[in-house]
Amino acid sequence: MRNSLCSHRTFLTSLEFWPGNTKKNNITLDNSEKVVYASICLVPRSADEIALLTGMEVQNVIHNLISMELKGIIHSVGKNQYVLNI
Repeated sequence: MRNSLCSHRTFLTSLEFWPGNTKKNNITLDNSEKVVYASICLVPRSADEIALLTGMEVQNVIHNLISMELKGIIHSVGKNQYVLNI
Protein backbone atom coordinates (compact mmCIF):
# COMPACT_ATOMS: atom_id res chain seq x y z
CA MET A 1 0.00 0.00 0.00
CA ARG A 2 2.88 2.39 0.75
CA ASN A 3 4.08 2.20 -2.86
CA SER A 4 0.83 3.73 -4.09
CA LEU A 5 1.46 6.91 -2.07
CA CYS A 6 3.77 9.47 -3.53
CA SER A 7 6.10 11.66 -1.55
CA HIS A 8 5.87 15.43 -1.36
CA ARG A 9 8.89 15.69 -3.67
CA THR A 10 7.47 13.19 -6.21
CA PHE A 11 4.16 15.01 -6.28
CA LEU A 12 5.73 18.43 -6.76
CA THR A 13 8.14 17.10 -9.38
CA SER A 14 5.25 15.64 -11.34
CA LEU A 15 3.58 19.05 -11.29
CA GLU A 16 6.92 20.62 -12.25
CA PHE A 17 7.02 22.71 -9.06
CA TRP A 18 10.13 21.14 -7.49
CA PRO A 19 12.97 23.70 -7.24
CA GLY A 20 15.33 21.86 -9.58
CA ASN A 21 12.64 21.40 -12.20
CA THR A 22 12.57 24.45 -14.48
CA LYS A 23 11.33 22.96 -17.75
CA LYS A 24 8.04 24.85 -17.95
CA ASN A 25 8.43 27.89 -15.79
CA ASN A 26 12.12 28.78 -16.35
CA ILE A 27 12.42 29.91 -12.74
CA THR A 28 15.80 29.48 -11.12
CA LEU A 29 16.26 29.30 -7.38
CA ASP A 30 19.53 29.77 -5.57
CA ASN A 31 20.51 27.32 -2.82
CA SER A 32 18.99 29.29 0.06
CA GLU A 33 15.73 29.73 -1.87
CA LYS A 34 15.62 25.96 -2.47
CA VAL A 35 15.96 25.33 1.26
CA VAL A 36 13.15 27.76 2.09
CA TYR A 37 10.97 26.48 -0.78
CA ALA A 38 11.30 22.90 0.48
CA SER A 39 9.84 23.95 3.84
CA ILE A 40 6.74 25.60 2.35
CA CYS A 41 3.58 23.59 1.70
CA LEU A 42 -0.13 24.18 1.15
CA VAL A 43 -0.65 24.88 4.86
CA PRO A 44 0.33 28.48 5.69
CA ARG A 45 3.67 28.87 7.46
CA SER A 46 5.19 31.96 8.98
CA ALA A 47 8.74 33.18 8.42
CA ASP A 48 9.49 32.24 12.04
CA GLU A 49 8.30 28.65 11.48
CA ILE A 50 10.33 28.39 8.29
CA ALA A 51 13.40 29.74 10.10
CA LEU A 52 13.02 27.06 12.78
CA LEU A 53 12.59 24.32 10.17
CA THR A 54 15.53 25.41 8.04
CA GLY A 55 17.92 26.67 10.71
CA MET A 56 18.24 29.96 8.82
CA GLU A 57 18.02 33.43 10.34
CA VAL A 58 14.58 35.04 10.05
CA GLN A 59 16.02 37.96 8.03
CA ASN A 60 17.40 35.56 5.42
CA VAL A 61 14.13 33.62 5.31
CA ILE A 62 12.15 36.83 4.73
CA HIS A 63 14.55 37.90 1.98
CA ASN A 64 14.06 34.55 0.23
CA LEU A 65 10.29 34.61 0.72
CA ILE A 66 10.03 38.03 -0.90
CA SER A 67 12.23 36.93 -3.79
CA MET A 68 10.15 33.78 -4.39
CA GLU A 69 6.90 35.74 -4.08
CA LEU A 70 8.12 38.13 -6.79
CA LYS A 71 8.96 35.10 -8.95
CA GLY A 72 5.37 33.89 -8.47
CA ILE A 73 6.11 30.47 -6.95
CA ILE A 74 4.73 31.25 -3.48
CA HIS A 75 2.23 33.77 -2.16
CA SER A 76 1.22 35.24 1.15
CA VAL A 77 -2.19 34.35 2.52
CA GLY A 78 -2.13 36.64 5.51
CA LYS A 79 0.30 38.66 7.52
CA ASN A 80 3.60 36.77 7.40
CA GLN A 81 1.95 33.50 6.21
CA TYR A 82 3.15 31.81 3.00
CA VAL A 83 2.02 28.86 0.85
CA LEU A 84 2.99 27.32 -2.48
CA ASN A 85 1.47 29.00 -5.50
CA ILE A 86 -0.11 26.07 -7.34
